[in-house]
Amino acid sequence: MLFFCLVWPEPGSSAAGVRIDRLVCFFNEMGWSVHISSLAEPSDYSTVYEYAQHYKLDPNSPQTPKCIHAINPDIVIFDRFMMEEQFGWQVAEVCPSAIRILDTEDLHGLREARRLSLHYLTHDELWNQEFMVSESCLSNPISLRELASMYRVHLNLMVSRVEMDLARKYYRLDSDSLYFLPLISNNWVETNHDSGSVMSRNHFMFIGNYKHAPNRDAVHHLCSNLWPSIREKIPNQELHLYGAYADADIQKLNNVSLGIYVKGRADDVTNVMKGYLLQLAPLRFGAGIKGKILEAILSELPTITTPIGREGLNEYLYDFEFPGEVTCSDAEFIEKTIYLAHNNRHYDQKITESQKIKDKLMSDSISFTHERMLLNNLLNPMFLECLMNTSMVHQSFRQNNSLAYRYLSKYIAEKNKNA
Repeated sequence: MLFFCLVWPEPGSSAAGVRIDRLVCFFNEMGWSVHISSLAEPSDYSTVYEYAQHYKLDPNSPQTPKCIHAINPDIVIFDRFMMEEQFGWQVAEVCPSAIRILDTEDLHGLREARRLSLHYLTHDELWNQEFMVSESCLSNPISLRELASMYRVHLNLMVSRVEMDLARKYYRLDSDSLYFLPLISNNWVETNHDSGSVMSRNHFMFIGNYKHAPNRDAVHHLCSNLWPSIREKIPNQELHLYGAYADADIQKLNNVSLGIYVKGRADDVTNVMKGYLLQLAPLRFGAGIKGKILEAILSELPTITTPIGREGLNEYLYDFEFPGEVTCSDAEFIEKTIYLAHNNRHYDQKITESQKIKDKLMSDSISFTHERMLLNNLLNPMFLECLMNTSMVHQSFRQNNSLAYRYLSKYIAEKNKNA
């Protein structure tokens, strides 16, 4: 098993880190030999996998195909389409029988289309679109690159069935090439419900990795356009901003007079969340499953969010009500935040919903049920035959589309050799 990672997994920093960490741990538990490559330098928050073989494979080095051939992986997982662009053609050349899987994390092209849509639609127009996106923005460069990558691999891992539907609608991808694998963390810890701690909760919070554009947009929108009106109605409450990579731009949001405090990275997200009254997540664009909302459910912390924040969560809620409020305008976001903060009965109902969902999520986290199903399918000859048949349909596309990456890489390798 070979993983090509954009960065060394940081499950405490982002949902993307949670996904890769989960897969690495699962395949190790199943007795597979795990190999991980990333050109990024490990950070202080990167997970160290002592049982795995670590590499820094360079896509432009002539040694890389030799190393891949020596590893001879049965399965290769690319952490986001950027990794498949660089290494997919090399794997196909030297290990043609290896199953190539793209872990999409979320649809980057869809997220970019929604970001671009902010320039054309008002908040109300955007949130009331069927899929919250202007179709004129769908053919952006990121979408086209991601689409090409999704066609080249044998299987695409998707974090929600909503994104599977969107991939079929907008990307015209075959259902057989899409596989639903929910976002579940190895670091979720079972905790007992403590009604006393709920009663003592105070203040509001936002959390997110600030290298992620939707989080940067959301926290600026929250502090500039939403929080002043909320604070006016609840003057004794504060807003605390957590998250990795809070640079100078984020630090400037600290405003004592408005009760806004930048707290930085949360080392233990669950324990931090348990001290707050509400999580505010006014996400205006994005894709995939929002890790901050799953973490809030596990911490029994109600969340006020948008349709973007709620999107794709049906399979994660197990037919229970969303444990918070989904709002479709700035005015509604402000109104429901104030209402939920003041209405103890309604607030308690949201806590109860969180507890029910949490029990189900914890059960899935411990059992590896979904990952076992994926592995069983990958070892099933009929499933593999279906994958390969779908693969053959796009073979010419796959070969032609990877030519640019292949020959650019070979050119750089030759140039480096003569330097």
